[in-house]
Amino acid sequence: MARTLPRLLDEQDPRAPALVFEATEGRQTRLLFGDVQALSRRAAAWLLAQGVLPGDRVATVLPQHPVAPIVHLAALRVGAMAVPLSPLFGPDGLGTRLADAAPALIVADAQRKDVVGQAIGSRSRRPVLATVSSHESFFASLPSEGRLPEDPRDADAPAFLLYTSGTTAVPKGALLPHRVIDGRLPALRLVHDPLPAEGDLFWSPADWSWIGGLHDALLAPWALGVPVFAYGRRSRFDAAEACARIARAGVRNAFLPPTALRAFLAQGGEPPPLRSLHTAGEPLPEAVRREASARWNLSPVEVYGLTECAFLVGGAARAWTRRAGCTGKAYPGHDVRVIAEDGARCAPGEEGELAVAAPDPTLMLGYWRGPDRPPILPLAEGLLRTGDLARADEDGYLRVLGRRDDVIKSAGYRIGPAEVESILLAHPSVAECAVVGLPDETRGQAVAAYVVPRNGSGSADLQQALCDLVRERLGAHARPQRVEFVAELPRTATGKLRRAALRDQASSRRETADDRRAS
Repeated sequence: MARTLPRLLDEQDPRAPALVFEATEGRQTRLLFGDVQALSRRAAAWLLAQGVLPGDRVATVLPQHPVAPIVHLAALRVGAMAVPLSPLFGPDGLGTRLADAAPALIVADAQRKDVVGQAIGSRSRRPVLATVSSHESFFASLPSEGRLPEDPRDADAPAFLLYTSGTTAVPKGALLPHRVIDGRLPALRLVHDPLPAEGDLFWSPADWSWIGGLHDALLAPWALGVPVFAYGRRSRFDAAEACARIARAGVRNAFLPPTALRAFLAQGGEPPPLRSLHTAGEPLPEAVRREASARWNLSPVEVYGLTECAFLVGGAARAWTRRAGCTGKAYPGHDVRVIAEDGARCAPGEEGELAVAAPDPTLMLGYWRGPDRPPILPLAEGLLRTGDLARADEDGYLRVLGRRDDVIKSAGYRIGPAEVESILLAHPSVAECAVVGLPDETRGQAVAAYVVPRNGSGSADLQQALCDLVRERLGAHARPQRVEFVAELPRTATGKLRRAALRDQASSRRETADDRRAS
């Protein structure tokens, strides 16, 4: 039977280490599981004193910071829902999500107070806003005791309201129950097998407002008794700084999104002292995997999942071997299928949409529609369609090909952007890239590649070399008709690539050019 998150953490040895937090200047704070248990109960009493009721939403706008998980646990202890929101959001991004979640209380980093205030605006029903200047002062302000109801026992009760990244549409609120943490533990053990092991310390640069950072690299390791490392940073992610800090702390396990993994590899120097590593959020290019394996003597394990249903498919440290070109196998407890338009299973080798059958241990309760309306769980024939295309082989290995909306249809061919990107990233002059389909009168869509060069500038020779590389490795049908060099790629606050933004930018430029010709 699945357990609630408070129960999972209350089962841990109170004398065991839970969190090592290193402040910006290097000062460390260490919390034991006993501290986490006690502080979250005190914070729950504080929430009740602020008027938070069961069913309310408690939002946080905090970086990786000791206060964030304590507030989340406190909300869950009183029967409220935790709503983690990224401190990277501006007032518009925050305002959209806050208006939808309608939290009773917001706990925000003091340096984001003005942005949060703008996001709240002048609405008539304003949430309580509590700002945090330091975790020491926040913890000291909590009551030593207070009225506290019995912890919730229903693992299917709502626990988290997490917003999708917004890569393809307006972000949606996925309402997740307590059981999703317990439900991802079997897969996490396989990925980092063995987990836990003596001396393990988990870390990720991923924002704790994103499911990959919060659930996969903080709460799930905690549920297994694995301590977590975090450090304060006020600027953009710096791979050299991160490598130095995690080496000093003795980090042994990590979750690195592909963007962060590429940054680590680009900065060179000594490899991080890891024994296990998994990556998720975007397809991992084969060139990046090979480079990490060669330089770090450590093969990254790729994991695929959604905010709506996590840890579905991927690799394993020892349970099964990796198959080149494949994302991996379905993890235990998940019924994952590749289906045609009519819902029938595709034969091995056929391309179709990836779907997961309900019930599932990490499946959301549904999309949030407000406090007075039940969430919507969009199942068809008992299946949640992911919107991602995939192929399966006869042995159950799956290859996730990317979003259905991103597939390029050019001159009668269907081209997966991730496949072209993987080839481009194999070129030593390419730091990052994104491939999209743009309207073309002759082909229907033309393959367009946006490339961030390693040396900061591109050339006509490099454009030709990249086109030739794709033609040779994939075929003439996938050769980019357009290669544009850019300083950076558009990404969400969680680091995911926004191909739709590239298509929109190209469309705007075409409309501007058309207007100029017309005038």
